[in-house]
This record gives sequence, structure tokens and C-alpha cells, in this order.
Amino acid sequence: MLKNIYKIFKKRSINMASQANSKLTPEHQNLNRETTKLQLNQEEQEKKDKQYLKWRHNL
Repeated sequence: MLKNIYKIFKKRSINMASQANSKLTPEHQNLNRETTKLQLNQEEQEKKDKQYLKWRHNL
């Protein structure tokens, strides 16, 4: 349940960041987009790492 709550807040923070992003200059918008992409890539990598550890543990 806590994971679901965390995911909801994570999505809301990304949505709020994108709304605030529309008020920024183009240079700052690009920086924010890159930061968001890096955050999402990091989350995906963490998921893959967890899956690998589970798989490795089951061997």
C-alpha cells in the first residue's frame, strides 16, 4: 500500500513539475526535461536491479 501511495505522489510531483515547467524559459525547460528523463531512467534501472536480485536469489 505504501508503494502505491509513493507512486501516486511521484506521478503528481512529475505533473506539478511539468506545469511549473511551462512558465520557465526554454533553457530551463530543457534542463528540467533532462532531469526528469534521468529520474525515470534511474527508476527503471532500480526496478531491473531488484528483478535481477530476485532472480539471482532464486537460483
